[in-house]
Amino acid sequence: MYIPYTMSNGQAYTAADGSILVLLQGGSSTGSTEKGAIKIVFEKNLTNKEAILRQLAVLYGTRTGEQALDRSFGLDWSFLDQPAEVAKAMLSAEIITKTNTYIPAVTVSHIDFTTDMNGNLTPTVSVEEVEHE
Repeated sequence: MYIPYTMSNGQAYTAADGSILVLLQGGSSTGSTEKGAIKIVFEKNLTNKEAILRQLAVLYGTRTGEQALDRSFGLDWSFLDQPAEVAKAMLSAEIITKTNTYIPAVTVSHIDFTTDMNGNLTPTVSVEEVEHE
């Protein structure tokens, strides 16, 4: 069960296991509204888990071009109109690149995808804290 998590630019929900589900909404080229979500889980306990969770939720819940002073911040949602395998590749590359760029305290360890009965993909992003030497 997920409970609402306050975000300034979108909707997110937390679960009892500490994961967070970030909801995505965007228009497609056909004019319909697509919906999706990204689930974030942590491989190990993080020192600043709450702050990092909030940063990841904002990054993944923001569409590229929406941030006034940094138009490349957020995720490019063009994957929404692609076939499943293409969407997985595009979204995985986008999540890894943007996480490394904007949240250097963590690294993406792996991304798993689940598909529901309607063919909707939900990525689960697992992150680990970066060890500083």
